[in-house]
Amino acid sequence: MTARTVQVSAALPRVSAPPGALVWWGAMLAAAIVLLAPLFAVDIPPLLDYPNHLARLFVLASLPQDPLLSRMYMANWQIIPNLGIDILFTPLMHIMPVNTVGRVMLGFILLLNLAAVAAYHRAVFGSRSLWTAASALVGINGIFLLGFLNFELSQGLAILAAAAWIALHQERPVAAALFGVAAAMALFFCHLMGVLIFLLLIGSAEAALLWPRISKPGLVVAMLRPVAMLLPPVVATLLLYAFSALSQHAGGTGWLGWKDKIVFSLMPFMLNYVFWLDVLTAAVVAGFLAGCLLTRHGRIAPKAVVAIAVLAVAYPFAPNLFKGTGFADIRIPAMIGFLVFAGIRPERFSRRAGILAVSAFAALLLVRMSLVAFVWHAHAADIADVRLAIAPVAPGETVAVISVPNDDRPKPNSLDTTEFPSHWRAVGRRHIGLKDYDPHLASLLVTERRAFWPRLFTDPSQQPLLVRPEYRKFKDRQLPDYEEIVAMLQEKNAGLPEGASKPFCGFDHVLLLDGGAIPDVETLAPDWLRLEVSTKIAGLYRVIGCPAE
Repeated sequence: MTARTVQVSAALPRVSAPPGALVWWGAMLAAAIVLLAPLFAVDIPPLLDYPNHLARLFVLASLPQDPLLSRMYMANWQIIPNLGIDILFTPLMHIMPVNTVGRVMLGFILLLNLAAVAAYHRAVFGSRSLWTAASALVGINGIFLLGFLNFELSQGLAILAAAAWIALHQERPVAAALFGVAAAMALFFCHLMGVLIFLLLIGSAEAALLWPRISKPGLVVAMLRPVAMLLPPVVATLLLYAFSALSQHAGGTGWLGWKDKIVFSLMPFMLNYVFWLDVLTAAVVAGFLAGCLLTRHGRIAPKAVVAIAVLAVAYPFAPNLFKGTGFADIRIPAMIGFLVFAGIRPERFSRRAGILAVSAFAALLLVRMSLVAFVWHAHAADIADVRLAIAPVAPGETVAVISVPNDDRPKPNSLDTTEFPSHWRAVGRRHIGLKDYDPHLASLLVTERRAFWPRLFTDPSQQPLLVRPEYRKFKDRQLPDYEEIVAMLQEKNAGLPEGASKPFCGFDHVLLLDGGAIPDVETLAPDWLRLEVSTKIAGLYRVIGCPAE
């Protein structure tokens, strides 16, 4: 080697080679183990909608063999863009206990998203990176804690499908086009936003190929390829949507205020157990990537640029409520969070700097997942309390459920003027920040008591399960909430005339969740409710004094 060659080589920036297969697989395995560890802390993790989804899968697996559940519910399989977990995990109910199936489902979704990020990263950069293991930081995020499992499943499948499409489309365009149609149709049955993610990612890849020809002759001809690639899956999706139950659902549309938009931009990192840790994690990831890009120690994959940019621009204007589905817009930051790890590549680090970065992110992941496991383990006490409270419910009985709102301050219409106890400050009751702590815990009435609970997810435009006509009267009934019952008592209307004016007549029981937040659950029992069981988290009342008695 000549002296000049040595000088030129020394002047080049030091480029860290892609990690060896053993190192990369070791990092991914370690990240997966840490990510899955909280699932062993409790048998029912505190994800908002999750117990309700699990109860639906349990009922679907029980039909038509179970005579009690068959009397209440019937399957309604049709074209619905929300069937992913129902199709994949209902069969497991025949071979595993219900809560084991649930944790298998959660673990599969977490690993799927981790693998999808790694596959897409390799597809757009051509080699492995330890950065993909750091995506475990956003594995358990605000959307996951809300229990939006079909969305989480479709997101992972969409990113994985986009990676496969990118690998195909340059050398085998016909195969890529056919795969695109098949992938879009499969994703449609998981979740509509999964289709949108997939189309956005393959459209972004086509845009990257088209960009160098933007000012050259033959641009119109060059645009025929992306049109041919994108049009068939778009048409297939629109056709499926036209025949779906969701297309006939009117629903409504609503938007969040700009302050809420700013807060929910933290959704990829939002655990809401220790808020400053969420902010710190977001700041560390954003600061690290900004530093890498500004100092040319990182780059964005051209095939991912358009996708990330479109999502970032769309988020401020996207509706929060669409077609009757809430929290639509706050899923966008979660998508961006995964694409940040999939489509951006930190590189050109010295060995020392690389070890320091890996150690810092590994420590941050360990701290976050330890906190999740700690909170989830504490949540087991509340689950035990609910189980104790619902023990008197017999199979086939009907149960109405009300919740004490999440508020430590005395209410104007409370039964007395004393401060509420710090019920909500218990570690196991930290939640994503909604008004009610966890109303879907009442789904244990279905899975463990085989009773009828009106709030089980049975929307025909979103779920393949319907309430039978004879039980619709319980499903459709407008029942008073906690504040309304308190107001009745304060107005001395406990002695209401017999018959329909007694709000829970027809139900066998009323379950009060978060009864520990009021001074005395027994004071909530007028002459048409009799307290049967009281625990820290729940109270069960027998409905009495109705004409049938």
